[in-house]
Amino acid sequence: MGKDELAGGKARCRSMASPSPHHQLLFFLLLAACLCSAAAAATTDTLLQGGSLSPGETLVSSPSGVFELGFFAPDQKQPSRRHLGIWYHAMAPQTVVWVANRAAPATSPSPSLSVTDRGELRVLDGPANATAPLLWSSNTTALRGNYSAVIDDTGSLKVRAAGGGDDEVLWDSFAHPGDTMLPGMKIALRTPGKGPKEQMLFTSWASETDPSPGRYALGIDPNGSGQAYIWEDGTAKFWRFVVLPNGIDICYMAKKSSQEWETVWAQPLNECEHYATCGANAKCTAAPDGKAKCTCLKGFQPKILDQWNAGNWSQGCIRGPPLGCQSIRFDDDVEDGKSHELKVYPLDWIKAATCNFSDSNKLGAGGFGPVYLGKLSGGEEVAVKRLCRNSGQGLEEFKNEVILIAKLQHRNLAWRQWNEDKGIELIDPSIRESCSVRQVLRCIHIALLCVQDHADDRPDIPAVILMLSSDNLNLPNPRPPTLMLRGRDAETRSDQAEEESQVQMSQAQMSPLTIFASHLYDGLYQWSHV
Repeated sequence: MGKDELAGGKARCRSMASPSPHHQLLFFLLLAACLCSAAAAATTDTLLQGGSLSPGETLVSSPSGVFELGFFAPDQKQPSRRHLGIWYHAMAPQTVVWVANRAAPATSPSPSLSVTDRGELRVLDGPANATAPLLWSSNTTALRGNYSAVIDDTGSLKVRAAGGGDDEVLWDSFAHPGDTMLPGMKIALRTPGKGPKEQMLFTSWASETDPSPGRYALGIDPNGSGQAYIWEDGTAKFWRFVVLPNGIDICYMAKKSSQEWETVWAQPLNECEHYATCGANAKCTAAPDGKAKCTCLKGFQPKILDQWNAGNWSQGCIRGPPLGCQSIRFDDDVEDGKSHELKVYPLDWIKAATCNFSDSNKLGAGGFGPVYLGKLSGGEEVAVKRLCRNSGQGLEEFKNEVILIAKLQHRNLAWRQWNEDKGIELIDPSIRESCSVRQVLRCIHIALLCVQDHADDRPDIPAVILMLSSDNLNLPNPRPPTLMLRGRDAETRSDQAEEESQVQMSQAQMSPLTIFASHLYDGLYQWSHV
């Protein structure tokens, strides 16, 4: 070996022991690409022709990940008996909505789902090859190839040609339902779409842990009556559903003793059960004859009086005269204050603290009335809530809020403990040892988000369900109360308003004291810590 070759060999050895920055960069780029590919593959919604799906692998619907397809064991006592099914991805406990091999569970350790070159879905009791027993198939064939199976956010599993739209769908699980009807499904006499035509039925499971076809099936009457029936054991008509000419939907059940139909339920039974009979902000009362009588809620008046008086209530009600902030006296306030250990302040003190309820001190307004920033004689800054005469909440609600917040004056108050990372102190000590602290803290976190002052900060019900069922979902931090943080211009969310709100926030946060103002005997006011 020559000198140059030795030198070259040494150079290569040094290069292997200490990679250059360019090689390191290339390595990390390749590693990142592999990781991204693996992550993408782990959350795919598509099974390509020639590919297969095995236990531990799933398809997740897109774009929102509502449903998941994979193998599952419905009976935990028999984990080796597995079925291919579709269930809600983020719901607990697992809620299955469709099963493929209902009557033939897989018993091998490695069952599979595959898409053939003729567009047929096949569930095999083993790896995807010709020797594994066939448990279930979509029973479809096509001349063109390049098919794939895709699950979408409706819960539908479709076999379609690559790049094709709805016109290229060869098979759809919605046309071959199990025991569950999902939004978007249609009840037809025969299975719609391509493929063999058979009676379309929704069939119950045999038991809670056995998805094989049970005793009951729902479908359209094959004799052409247009009614939906539930059959028992395939022949006996057990239930039927009828929509009458007047729009009433009736469910009948067959009485075995007399073979007569008995009404189980009917709707709507009165005019109040019709949609939006009284419009918005109104209450509907049904008379004995089923006729409706509409009345506006307290604090509201008919939107169009002439139509309202003529019996046309569909336009509903609107709020009455504008709220006027006038003082209210109630008789037992001083007694309430004593019984709940509320401090009492003279009216003159509150006027002085708020500059006689000056608009310049106004922080905002709520259901009870406006909230003012005030400063007591000792320099303590407070928020003063004043009840309006025409408040839609009412006197009792206002008093209840005073009493409720008075009862919350303890070291475990939620608005403060959470922000100080002391959320565990909110859990009752008697159950702290017997519950999952992590789950309880997550529930407390979600509860704080659900009572945010502004509606756009609160999660809706689907979001709450997702938060409760997905431990990996990051939750936003809850905001402190409006009367402590936001000024009257915060609603505009402009930059200037945000700056003003921050100034008021820093002032109001100096004291946790809130004064609930309403006229009492001898001009006294109640207040309570929050």
